[in-house]
Amino acid sequence: MTTVRWTLGAAGAVLLIVGCWLLLDTRSGTVGQVLLWLAGAVAVHDGLLVPSVLLVGLGLRMPRRRLPGYAFGVLRGGLVVAGSLTLLALPLVIREGQGRNPSVLPLDYADNWAALVAGTAVVTLVLLLGGGVRARVRGRTSGRAPRATGAEGPGRRSGDRAAPPVGRRSAARRTRSARPRR
Repeated sequence: MTTVRWTLGAAGAVLLIVGCWLLLDTRSGTVGQVLLWLAGAVAVHDGLLVPSVLLVGLGLRMPRRRLPGYAFGVLRGGLVVAGSLTLLALPLVIREGQGRNPSVLPLDYADNWAALVAGTAVVTLVLLLGGGVRARVRGRTSGRAPRATGAEGPGRRSGDRAAPPVGRRSAARRTRSARPRR
């Protein structure tokens, strides 16, 4: 795994250096525009995308809306993808058909955006239904393993003797220490 990480990290560093070289090599006014665009991207991400994801996640976790364990992650992932697609497509949809040169924005961006969001909704729905079927087949309603009760737990069978509690004094030690010392 570390070889893959190092390879991807090196490839990313090379692409970053090539991008910086191309940025500085093209035109002198481009650097300021790119920095302005990057600052706007950070502001939109931190000021709009992250708070909306947190609010939607909080809304999905409300006590009135009980969701199985697998459904929360699937819904949140689908909403993050749809929100990101909307943020990326919004400038193109707004500027569609405007400008002097009609070849600059030649596609129908509103329909393409709607198709991508609909595809995201279909994939999310399939994952939700697939997770529900899988949970019913396993005999539980969430993606988590059932909790152990009593002496049974991970690695124990019902006939095994329970281990004493960790970090607490056993009952015998408590009664001995409660007696006054002479």
